[in-house]
Amino acid sequence: MNIVKFALLFLFVSQNAFSLRHQHPKICTRDINPWGHPSKCSCPEQNYRYNQRIGLCVHKDDQNEKQVSLVGVLRTHVMAIGGETSGTTLTTDSGTFDLILSRKERKSVKALDGKNVSVTGYVTTLTGVEIKERKAIIVMDIKDL
Repeated sequence: MNIVKFALLFLFVSQNAFSLRHQHPKICTRDINPWGHPSKCSCPEQNYRYNQRIGLCVHKDDQNEKQVSLVGVLRTHVMAIGGETSGTTLTTDSGTFDLILSRKERKSVKALDGKNVSVTGYVTTLTGVEIKERKAIIVMDIKDL
């Protein structure tokens, strides 16, 4: 049982997706959703709402995200110091974005490594210890071009 608790804690902490207006949730369910996070959590402050895709509490003013579509080269198996990456990136003319994918999507995009793709989703900023700020896309759709 302690190994399971440690694994869940490691999974939660290793995501390290801290945005400028994100907070860690207080109490979460023990299940794991398609994005690898608990499906329900309580947030420490009233102005925050739990986001299942990134596993953090997001400020209510940041909920008005705009959907974007970007075209670029997809890279999988990406590594970064301190694990501060989702492991999948999209490199476009406007920079490199971490892609936040469900576990099922992570498996299916491996075949697209190095190819041009179109990604539709919501842009957010993730921060960490080694990489202070990085842009990420919460992916809603991804297509090979």
